[in-house]
Amino acid sequence: MSWLDQIKTDLKIVTGEGSPFFPNWLNATKDKEYNVAQFEFPNVSGTLVKRGLPKGRKYTLEIYFQGDDHLDVAFNFEQAADDPRAWTLIHPFYGTLIVQPISLSFDNSSYNVTKITGTIVETITEDKPKITTNPIDQIIKLRDSSFDTQALTFSVSTKIDTTAIRRLGQNNDSVYLQGKKSILNTDDLETYFNLYNEAATKILNATAEPLEAIRTLQAMINAPSLFIDTVKNRLLTIVGQFNLLRTTLNGISTVSGKQIYENNVGILVLTLAQASATNPDYENRVDVMNAIDIITDAYDQYLEDLDSIQTDNGGEEDSYLPNADSLLALSSLVSYTVSNLFNISVEAKQQRSEILGEDSNVILLAHLYYGLTPDDASIDKFITDNSFGFNELLIVPKNRQVIWFV
Repeated sequence: MSWLDQIKTDLKIVTGEGSPFFPNWLNATKDKEYNVAQFEFPNVSGTLVKRGLPKGRKYTLEIYFQGDDHLDVAFNFEQAADDPRAWTLIHPFYGTLIVQPISLSFDNSSYNVTKITGTIVETITEDKPKITTNPIDQIIKLRDSSFDTQALTFSVSTKIDTTAIRRLGQNNDSVYLQGKKSILNTDDLETYFNLYNEAATKILNATAEPLEAIRTLQAMINAPSLFIDTVKNRLLTIVGQFNLLRTTLNGISTVSGKQIYENNVGILVLTLAQASATNPDYENRVDVMNAIDIITDAYDQYLEDLDSIQTDNGGEEDSYLPNADSLLALSSLVSYTVSNLFNISVEAKQQRSEILGEDSNVILLAHLYYGLTPDDASIDKFITDNSFGFNELLIVPKNRQVIWFV
């Protein structure tokens, strides 16, 4: 794009509380400084300068609101600018910036124009760098710990007979057949098939090696959390497997059958937590909250299922009570995962909506809310966000609600 074309592109400011403004603009100067340390030595001539990474760039802002309502628009802008959260500035020369204004001056000396000048500085999203545990690493650590607890509990307490082996094999088959329907990548398909075959083989020898059998089954059940796909699709795949195994609940009467249900369905809940953190691609707060709902709904349903099949106490031969250590490990993982997702949702884009006061079209609306890009990605995103039908691609009618994310 030539510089002439860039000059014609609108400048867009989205203030901290989410209001978009499209002022006219002049000037595009910026200052760049570096973090430096200077050292001087008594017996050495000169100065040693150690330079670090750049500081946030400073930009000179000169914008104008004009027209009959320029005073009202400028007032609204001033009110919105008081929100302490950072602005998103989409500049024709410098692209998308996250900035904070450090000074603004309003000049109403011209009758039909409000001139606003000031300085804005690029900001990082945190107050300062923080040393924290990587959430994904922590989720994997908690998941591995829960896997170990469940596997050891199962291998020690579950009576493995012909009926138990048949049920484990059926669960292995049904979970695999459901999971492979959603595979998009040939490497995933091969890996998943190998895990399924290994689990099937080990299950046949579960009487002699119950721990090995349940570990291979865990690996097979967990595989969809690592599929090359979106978080949303991975979660939906695992929920489908979760619902499939729940259909076996009414046919469970033996203690070993209940312990198998506790273990296999519990693994699926663990896998949901893993899937939510694998290559996260959440585009907005709605996506994050949907993931939270899926995990917590499955977890609550799982606890309700275990409550429905447990006995009043564990004193009889045919008594069944869920293992406390397994439930505690699962609770820790779910709690940490949901907490991490809430943290993500705080920083995620928020949904905004508006009822159109007149007919419009997707190009104008995408330009208004997202700005236009050379590859039309913003138009495609706006169409996807609003699920426009074929007729609405030509004209978006008056009184139609549209949504966008900021």
